[in-house]
Amino acid sequence: MSNIKKIPISLLFLFLMWHIFYTPSISAANTSIELSVQEGYEGMIKSGRGFPIKIKLKNIGPDFNGDMLISFSSDYNLGGAKAVKVDLPKNSEKIYEVIMPGTSVNYSNLNKENISLYEGSWKKGKKISTVGKGKLTYRTIEENQATIGLISENPDRLKELQLIKLNGKQPKIIHLTKENIPNDAIGLQFFDYLVIDDYSVSELSEKQQKAVIGWINGGGALITGASAKAQHAWGELEPFLPMQVSHKEKIKDLSFLQSIENEPSFTTLEIQAGDVAKDTVIKQETENIPIILMRKLGEGQIWQAAFSLGEEPLSSWKGYSDWIQSIFSMMNSKYNSNFNQEGIYQPVYTSLGSTNELFSASTFSIGTVVLIMLGYMIIIIPVLYFILKKIDKREHAWWVIPTLSIIMSAGIFIVGAKDRLKSPQLSEMGVFKANESGQINGMYTATMFSNRSGNYQLTIPKSEFYGIPVNNGDGFIGDSVLGKAVMSETRNELLYDFADVEYWSARSIVGYATKQVNGQFDIDLEIKDGTLKGKVSNQYPFDFDELYIWSGNYPYKLGAVKQGASVDVDLRLKEAILTAPLDYGVYNYQNNRELEEMKKDELKMAILSNATFIDNLPIVFGYTKNKIIDVGLTNKKEKNSRSTIIYQPFSAIGKITGPFVLQNSQLAIDITPIEGNIHDKFGMYEMALEDGIYQVVLTIPEQIDPKKTVFDSIQYNMNGFGSFKLSFLNVKTGDYIPVGEGQTELEKDNLGQFVSDKGQITIKLEKFNSKNEPYISFPEFVVKGAIK
Repeated sequence: MSNIKKIPISLLFLFLMWHIFYTPSISAANTSIELSVQEGYEGMIKSGRGFPIKIKLKNIGPDFNGDMLISFSSDYNLGGAKAVKVDLPKNSEKIYEVIMPGTSVNYSNLNKENISLYEGSWKKGKKISTVGKGKLTYRTIEENQATIGLISENPDRLKELQLIKLNGKQPKIIHLTKENIPNDAIGLQFFDYLVIDDYSVSELSEKQQKAVIGWINGGGALITGASAKAQHAWGELEPFLPMQVSHKEKIKDLSFLQSIENEPSFTTLEIQAGDVAKDTVIKQETENIPIILMRKLGEGQIWQAAFSLGEEPLSSWKGYSDWIQSIFSMMNSKYNSNFNQEGIYQPVYTSLGSTNELFSASTFSIGTVVLIMLGYMIIIIPVLYFILKKIDKREHAWWVIPTLSIIMSAGIFIVGAKDRLKSPQLSEMGVFKANESGQINGMYTATMFSNRSGNYQLTIPKSEFYGIPVNNGDGFIGDSVLGKAVMSETRNELLYDFADVEYWSARSIVGYATKQVNGQFDIDLEIKDGTLKGKVSNQYPFDFDELYIWSGNYPYKLGAVKQGASVDVDLRLKEAILTAPLDYGVYNYQNNRELEEMKKDELKMAILSNATFIDNLPIVFGYTKNKIIDVGLTNKKEKNSRSTIIYQPFSAIGKITGPFVLQNSQLAIDITPIEGNIHDKFGMYEMALEDGIYQVVLTIPEQIDPKKTVFDSIQYNMNGFGSFKLSFLNVKTGDYIPVGEGQTELEKDNLGQFVSDKGQITIKLEKFNSKNEPYISFPEFVVKGAIK
């Protein structure tokens, strides 16, 4: 009878266990939060570029406080999740604007949920289910299709922009307003160019204005026209404009438009004029009045027209689209690198990140190992034997010998691993280019190496750096890895949380850093008779262990220089003409080379692989171990190692005289698609091109003054591969002179007409037969002449 009574009790126990372990939680079953997402710009993103998303959360239940995680994968080994604090009172709804650092279409799993909500902290809280779309479903724009953000109260006035071609295709134009301009520069990475016309920038919020300036600083190209609004309408952008407008004028000389086939039907044009900033470059002018001006800001450019870009009668002129296209073709946007398929952050990992993940450790030489083994054998065999025999305790050898072995092994381990056991290590590498305003910009990576398993957090100022975690190929897809690397933001800092880090394991972040520093290299050099003399002063707040001048294939070591100190220069140049740096074979492939030397080599190569030397100038660069970026580990005292290069282009006083011969490597080469597309590029001279027309610009070194030069020959070697034709621009007439079949140089009569006053030779390259033969080997050029 008692057994029968136990049956209902057993059934009740099983029912309770089933209810506890198999019944969904109340929060999951009774979902009270509805979720919807608006991605990118008009639902579009560019692979690998930053973009904004707007997430609308509607709470129809009790108060909710927790975290939202949005996962992303920028490449096969880059990605993580972004954490956002969520506070939703009952019966409320909020829209959260989140800036995503970029998503790779190739390496993202679009079938998995991207967005997850956690009650409380994501670190320890419980994930709750939501109603609605929990994943990002965006459309992507081809990487080689240019994107233009148009900021204007009357966008229809610039409808001609729809007719231009960039990279051989019509650009995607997005109308930007106060409602869809993000508050962060990363969210504007979708755009290659921005156009501001007849708009009060001051009406944007302070964060939006700073986002536009930050986007330019990072490499964007902005073009703006004159505005009928007051000058103060430019807001935060005003101090950076090439020209401060003060008055209006009417011009009759429209020669800057004459190169277009459809000549203007109007005879006068109203423009605005004013004071021009000293570092402004005038790109077009008429009657000694600037028409198109350009001023650099960080890694980017601000272009300014003396008239409104949408003003009549210019905007209705039939040749307007061709003219504005010619302006865009001159603009240099870092984001419009259509042949770089790696995205924005992968090049940083490729150039620096993988090397930075290598950590040095205490090691023993072969001699040391031999001595340890000999000492061990001497102690174990003769010494121990005689000691035990003398005290008549030889029977204790069975435990003494293994005990000594364990002690010695432990000692060897502790000596070899003392650096790894004592504290976590933090290694940094960076390559920074300095500009005239005292700002340094460049690639930066930081790697944490754990001394024990657990959770680690890297902190870094938002004002100095933006980057993403390295995920070692996990892809961060699915709940099991969602919290492995999480980015979050405070008011002033970026936080990178790495959970469940293994014992003696590396975790990295890669990205781009910008910092305003007091000082730069003060370079006072003169070239004369093949000798470079002068002085380089270090006004940076850093000490440089090594300082170099790098021109062409040759780096010249100047020695160490502390902050505030100077170094005298007296160098006999191996190449009399100073040019931009070239690869001089810095790699040392010895297997036993020191890690520090390997890092130096990687940093020097990063200068070449990620810098553009369109101006064809040499550089001064220094190697420092000083702290540049303020990165650290939370609640842990880390051991730091730093390897950083800061480089600065310079011009030397003095011009060379007499005859010269410029080889291909001494000419800066820049190629821009007019019609067509660059599919791929291998170094400077080999590339895959679509059928179309491309503009190639060769820039001769600064030491050669074209106005004082008689050019004897401009030769080109057409022995490479590929189907294309070349035509050279006559800068005097504006006509292109085609190269005849089998021809190897231009006719010798007055070759100076093919070289502009700025030392540029402009070539039109027409590519054909790309379906069968897309690759070309660019011709090798040789320019000969003599300077009076």
